[in-house]
Order: sequence, then C-alpha cells, then structure tokens
Amino acid sequence: MNQRYNVRPGKGQSMFGFIAGIIFVLIGFIFVLPTFGTFGIVWVLFAIGITVMHGINAFTQKGVATHRVDVTTEANTSSEAIKQSNDSFDEKLRKLHQLKQEGILTDEEYEEKKKQMLNEKW
Repeated sequence: MNQRYNVRPGKGQSMFGFIAGIIFVLIGFIFVLPTFGTFGIVWVLFAIGITVMHGINAFTQKGVATHRVDVTTEANTSSEAIKQSNDSFDEKLRKLHQLKQEGILTDEEYEEKKKQMLNEKW
C-alpha cells in the first residue's frame, strides 16, 4: 500500500525564511535593482516569492509543502502468515477483520480467507 505525505517546514524554520526573505527583498530594492536593472527585477521577484511562501507557512495552518514523502507498506496477508501465528481461532478472525477494515484486504479477499479459516479444524 502506497501513501503520500506532503511535508512542510516547521514554524521556526518558516519564520527564519520569512525574515531572511524580507531582508533579501530590501537588499533587492535598495542595492540590486538600481545597480543591475533586469537582474534586480528577477532578484526582487524571487525574494518576494520566498518571503510569501515562508510567511504562509509561518502564519497559517494550511502552508506550502516543500517535500513529498512516499511511504510503501507491505501487508503480509498470506495464509502462511496467519498460520504461523500461535493465536487462537477467534483472534485470527479478529485480525483478518481488522485487515479488511484498514483497507489492506478487499471484501472478496476477506470473504475467501474467512471461508478458508472456517473450513479448517479449530
């Protein structure tokens, strides 16, 4: 099962980026824009973008993700895994039901495995 999580920087990191962004915007307007013209415009626009992004992260709950993490979990739902367990029959059925509730097993897989378990000696 694959899950994707978006990760935002922490409030402290965002606040630091916000303050640094403001400083770079000021440097852009005071020194870079008058000296370098077109490059100064690009500098100021990037500095404004960085400041806004970090400001959103620092002062709102929504925020802007800077990283994406993909997590893959493997569910071992084979009959061998269930047989290896030393649990009682009702505990095995409860585990099977939990796998279905968590979405690891489909309804068809759940019913098939349940039928197999009920046909075994217990």
